[in-house]
Amino acid sequence: MKDAQAGRKPFAKTPLVDTVGLRLVWVMLLRVGLISVLLGATLVFNYKDNEPFFGASTRFLLSIIAAVYALTIVYGVWYRTGNGIRFLARLQLGLDLAMWSSLAYATGGIGSGFTFLFDLWVVLTAAMLGGRAAFYFAGWATLVLAALAGLMALGWLQPLADQLRAELSFKDIVYFFVLNATALFVVATLVTHLVSRLELTSEGLAVERTKRADLAVLYTDTIRSLSAGLVTTGRMGEIVTINPMGREILGITDERVEGQALSEWLKVAGNQAKLPLPLEPRGFDEAKGPDGDVVPVEYIVSPLLGADGGQRGAIVIFSDLSEVRRLEEALERSRRLAALGELAAGLAHEIRNPLGAVSGAVQMLVTRADSSQEDEALGAIVLRELARMERLVTDMLDFARPSRASRHPTNFSALAREVVTAFAQSAEAHERHIVFASTCDAEIEADGSRIKQVVWNLLRNAVQATGVGGHVTLRVYQEPSHVVLDVQDDGPGIDPKLRDKLFDPFFTSRERGIGIGLALCRRIIVEEHRGTIEVAQTGGPGALLRVRLPL
Repeated sequence: MKDAQAGRKPFAKTPLVDTVGLRLVWVMLLRVGLISVLLGATLVFNYKDNEPFFGASTRFLLSIIAAVYALTIVYGVWYRTGNGIRFLARLQLGLDLAMWSSLAYATGGIGSGFTFLFDLWVVLTAAMLGGRAAFYFAGWATLVLAALAGLMALGWLQPLADQLRAELSFKDIVYFFVLNATALFVVATLVTHLVSRLELTSEGLAVERTKRADLAVLYTDTIRSLSAGLVTTGRMGEIVTINPMGREILGITDERVEGQALSEWLKVAGNQAKLPLPLEPRGFDEAKGPDGDVVPVEYIVSPLLGADGGQRGAIVIFSDLSEVRRLEEALERSRRLAALGELAAGLAHEIRNPLGAVSGAVQMLVTRADSSQEDEALGAIVLRELARMERLVTDMLDFARPSRASRHPTNFSALAREVVTAFAQSAEAHERHIVFASTCDAEIEADGSRIKQVVWNLLRNAVQATGVGGHVTLRVYQEPSHVVLDVQDDGPGIDPKLRDKLFDPFFTSRERGIGIGLALCRRIIVEEHRGTIEVAQTGGPGALLRVRLPL
């Protein structure tokens, strides 16, 4: 409380309003209005009484009126400059004191009926400069009236030549002086109290306005920061307001969407946002996203109540379920892969032993002394196919085997170069051109043997996609937080429709493949090394697979 009081300005220096400019304009207009009325009355009375306009009183009053008009022009020009407004206000009030004193002198002195103007200007002083200024003005006005009464009573200040007035006794002079002085200070006291109450009320209103403004800003920031869409609708389901996230989820780009039916974007939720509201206020819907894709959403419809408690519309809160759907699909995919892995492990184990027996028997047959060249050629074909089956079985076992990656600091570029050199000498790279380029020498935490398997599988997949004389390019480079491997081939490319299925196990677009190689690569990169693998280019010419591993 003390801090709050210490932070406030002293009462006497606190104006009723933040600036005296507007009040000063009204005071100038009031002054001109009063003087104009006085001018009109002077002209009318002189006209009715056939008095000449060159009489002493008339000339004196017209001089006061002319001076006021001239000073008002000066005040107006000064006010337009915007400099020293508070000083201008004090200057005007001081000159007004002299003007009202002259007017009282010209109309009877201390007993003039125009002494009420001193009381009026006490009120205006308090309104412009604060309560204490009203007491100052009342004090100066009292001194001026005392001087006027004394000088005229002693005969030192004679009335105007044509002025008719009864001589006032000393008792009358004291009576009028005490009456005017008391009125001045009573008015100053009352107006000061009123101004203080108005200032307190004004401060309270300012605090309330600040609170309301803060609440409005908080409300706006809260609505804008929501991670869910929020729409308020009218009685017929038309949009009244919508927050930025709601626009983003629904793909609304029209700035003036208010007044349009919500059902144009959310059919089910939009229809349920009409009064009367349904008994089941929540459900699922589909919206058209920014890219034209269907966005699954979950919505809740609540009544929008007015101040009288009646329903004036609805509040619809909805959220994008795309990420939830992806997680559900990933979970289902993991369950399916687990089942397939168990099946693959069982089949591979059962197949590997017969393959070994068959391979041994064929080798014995082709090495017999009485075998013909035709038998040896057939045996070579059988052995080659058995080797391919053995490799497939090994891949299936690797895919089904639980992850046991042992990560160590590894120079990824050197490891990839070693794999490319070895692969270029294999039969699979026959009549293919393989180019390796690297601009990165950073190390990663990785299981070198598992990463070699990924690079080998990607190379094998790339050369299988190219024909004789095809080109395969491997590039290793560094991003701010990752090492990147690009494997580019010049084959026919990948159908964009197959992009999401490419890393699924047992999915392949080749006649003789079983779809284990890329699935195994994804498992090693994503699950074992927290990296990413993606198809960066589809549709041809060629395909680009990109691997990112964290530094």
